[in-house]
Amino acid sequence: MIVSSLPEDDIANLVTASPACERVVEQLLCKFRAVPHDLDPADVDRLNITWAYVSPEFCEQTVGRCPGGRQLTAFFSWLDYCDTLMKECHRSIAAHLARVFRSHFLERAAEALGGSARRALLATALLA
Repeated sequence: MIVSSLPEDDIANLVTASPACERVVEQLLCKFRAVPHDLDPADVDRLNITWAYVSPEFCEQTVGRCPGGRQLTAFFSWLDYCDTLMKECHRSIAAHLARVFRSHFLERAAEALGGSARRALLATALLA
């Protein structure tokens, strides 16, 4: 995040020419796919997660309360990290990251909407 937020155009060009943005978004997709399909969509609304800090007490309560809570926490933490990265980074990196987010995450995550009704409901809850 520190490198991507530097104001120099040369550094931004290096970041956008590297696979860094793709790797960040691919990690998000992996965490999205790791969320169990039988997770109750209502559990999604109960969480308030940031990437910077997730307390051990919160993890214990979440994991104990809903199966798949750890995966859900990992997904939302990484999603919050991506959001923060977009807000804080150089504008050309943000534009590139937005394109990669759409092509590597949103379009692939939308495939989950074509499954069962329960799976589509969970995917909608995660992406809303």
